Amino acid sequence: MACNFALGHLYPNLRTRLTVDGRIYAETYISAVGAIAGYAAQRTLFAAHPSVICGLHEVRLVSVERLWFGDPLNDMLVPKTDAEANRCVWSQAVGGAVNAGITLQQLPNLDEMFVHVASTIGGANEGKPSVPTQHQAHLSARDLLIPRRPKSDR
Repeated sequence: MACNFALGHLYPNLRTRLTVDGRIYAETYISAVGAIAGYAAQRTLFAAHPSVICGLHEVRLVSVERLWFGDPLNDMLVPKTDAEANRCVWSQAVGGAVNAGITLQQLPNLDEMFVHVASTIGGANEGKPSVPTQHQAHLSARDLLIPRRPKSDR
């Protein structure tokens, strides 16, 4: 029920949240989908296996936020075997990209992506993909996950 409620809230609000100058930019949309999928994978992992925290590494930022790294979470994102492919975020993303016309040779290198994420924690590029400036999302991953307050609340 909680998932249905969340999806029912996400669907009509995502378009509004991602619209910049009357348009939704692909880079921002893809970043939002990735941020949501990663957060959902983390919450699913913690709900299904509360003791899994022992297999993760916690990074606490100056802002008191906690970030989690480690194989149990990576396994939610990237399949280790063909049998796991249908339940992993990466497989779903690759399937969509291939259906849209990308070739397997054009896919980004997963190791490089993981290194980029880990190496930018706490820096100016945290939450930003490793793409050229003209292809950056309009919001960082953190800003995509944290709802904006209406101007009257600021």
